[in-house]
Amino acid sequence: MSFMYPAGWARERLLTSKVLDRLSERIPGFKRHEPEGRMLVNVAINDFKNYVRSMPPSPSVDHQEYADYWAERWLDKWRERVKLVLRAQDAHVFAKHERLVKETSYLWSRFPYLSEAVELVVDALISVSELCFTNLLAESTLRGELYRYKQTYKSDEEALRKLQGNPLAVVKSAIYRAKSLKHVKGPLVWLRVDENIWRTSTGKIIERPREGEDEELEGAVYGAVDF
Repeated sequence: MSFMYPAGWARERLLTSKVLDRLSERIPGFKRHEPEGRMLVNVAINDFKNYVRSMPPSPSVDHQEYADYWAERWLDKWRERVKLVLRAQDAHVFAKHERLVKETSYLWSRFPYLSEAVELVVDALISVSELCFTNLLAESTLRGELYRYKQTYKSDEEALRKLQGNPLAVVKSAIYRAKSLKHVKGPLVWLRVDENIWRTSTGKIIERPREGEDEELEGAVYGAVDF
């Protein structure tokens, strides 16, 4: 007797395999099992799973065309939204991101229905074609709204009491801000890497930053991550 996998799981596995094939075809020298390749794979798979959950293909849609369509758009968004920086570059970006995480940690760890809130913000990002680093951007967006929210109260404890009474208000603000990213130009994610990454497939799908390039960060939604 043969074992049948659940239809949803099997479809996701098939689509993910097709996406990895498309990335291999479209990125020069892409090797999914090397360190930088694994990083790309992890980001791409998480983003693709979010896309499938948010915008599932209908039964009549060809899986290969669906995967092709997403992979092309994801790579375009990587080129537009991700900035690779060397270890010493843009330290202020990473410091600001770390400060945001620290300042919102109390409310973040106690946020009612946190995973559902993040999913709603991810869906908002996808609805405006922000397909790359969706989890990171959703978290940064929601944390940014929590930071603004807590500024109106005298203490974290008071802010939490108000938040627990109406978490949807913060979620709605985060969704609005996520959708507004379609009007923002340039990078939203700073990825800190070693010098040798520039010579790998990861470096080949994004422009090297110009000397002295600096982005205005005040009020921006962004994420910063080390690789």
